[in-house]
Amino acid sequence: HVVTAASLNVRSGPSTDYESIGAMANAQRFNALEVVNEKWARINYFGQTGYISLNPSYVTRLTVADSCLGITDPTDLVFDSQRMADWGNSMISSDSGALLCQDDQGIVNTEFYTWQASGDPMAYLDFSNTASFFIDDYTHVSIVAKTKTPVNTTAAALFLTCGELTNPNEANVVYWNWIDDGNWHEYVIDISSITNHTGQLNHMRFDFFNDQTAELDTIFLRSIRFMKSDSKPTVTPSHTAIAEGRNDMTFDFSGMDNYFDGNDYKHPYMTIMSADDNLTKNGTSLIWNYVPASGTMDMATRFQGDYAGKALPAGKYKVYLTYNTAGSVNFFHALYMASPTAIAEFTVVGDTTGAELIDGITVNDQFATGAIGTNAKDAADKYTVALGGAKGYITDANGNALAAGATLASGMKLTVDGTSYDVVVEGDVDGNGGINIVDVQKALEHLRGTNTLDGAAYEALAMVNGSADCNILAATALLNQVLGL
Repeated sequence: HVVTAASLNVRSGPSTDYESIGAMANAQRFNALEVVNEKWARINYFGQTGYISLNPSYVTRLTVADSCLGITDPTDLVFDSQRMADWGNSMISSDSGALLCQDDQGIVNTEFYTWQASGDPMAYLDFSNTASFFIDDYTHVSIVAKTKTPVNTTAAALFLTCGELTNPNEANVVYWNWIDDGNWHEYVIDISSITNHTGQLNHMRFDFFNDQTAELDTIFLRSIRFMKSDSKPTVTPSHTAIAEGRNDMTFDFSGMDNYFDGNDYKHPYMTIMSADDNLTKNGTSLIWNYVPASGTMDMATRFQGDYAGKALPAGKYKVYLTYNTAGSVNFFHALYMASPTAIAEFTVVGDTTGAELIDGITVNDQFATGAIGTNAKDAADKYTVALGGAKGYITDANGNALAAGATLASGMKLTVDGTSYDVVVEGDVDGNGGINIVDVQKALEHLRGTNTLDGAAYEALAMVNGSADCNILAATALLNQVLGL
């Protein structure tokens, strides 16, 4: 319904005998949760129950067709206008509502909320009066949203009714979970596996919570966009750690193909912030620049901002692939992260001398030690920083290059600026990068004198109990680790 009077009272009960608790202005819209005596509508009025007259002299009833009429691109929906909020509110469950709102960054969006505890709040979006939309070529849907944290459940679902289907069913649904931190996130959801993935999209049921909610659980929805592929934006720093004073780092990136031609996409970026800062809550970009769909950014020459061409101070940092939001109504200078994969971290380390400890990495004259499960490439960067070197890498025991993603193992070789070190991982006696009963067996063989340990294998056992010696205490401590004692 829409108010046609100059102003219309909202009352505490369904007659003029009840007191006014507020008013709605001309052109303001509302959703009738219940019609009482054919004359009054029960509504949710800012979290409380209110009643408003349905006298045709004061209000006009809108149809579902009125709500979605004029949407010319149903594959790319930005919920930043009254029309879009009305569409979301036009066929919503009776315990819920949808309102146009604005967050503290100025981002206009539609708030979907439960005004009382609900088992399965949902909104139907009817596509019958939009421009034609055939789903066959679309494999993913992107949803940009944030929670009003905390919420009682993070479960959500989307039912797509296509082709000859007229009602939602379990064969045509996709599920996901919201990240309940109050920040904007993009959720890229694969819809290619739904059973009837063909024909025109008739309507979509948006279960903004797909489980039991509490009163006023809320999702802020910015956009829903159907995509023909998931380009999976990724960014990879050339080093996970560098010494303070250096800026010879590069960032390889790819997958920004989908972020150039949407209603809510404007200016794809790469931006670097302190790890303690927050991208989606007015974080401060230390350096940034526009990016193409893929390529390499050089920290020394390709960025703008306060630290452009300079070395970053010591600290932990995050690099993001992002985009400014444009919207269907206004342009906003607000950064969104382009999918959950579009982030990486690195460290600038200060005062890197001798055997300084860096996230479990130590180096002395002969050995470089690290923890179980450490990525070997990451460890090479950190070892290099700890030694104040310019170039470092790790090979296997025979000098061969490691496979991508290899984990640190005893017996590997670290080389920094031409100097070599043996890698030692505590407890990894057999050099396979893990700890198991084989390591215990080799420790016992050493104690019996049937297979003497030396070099990195000896150090890996000696480190277990901190005695720097391979004795029965070290073997017992290793066995306890294997047994989980």
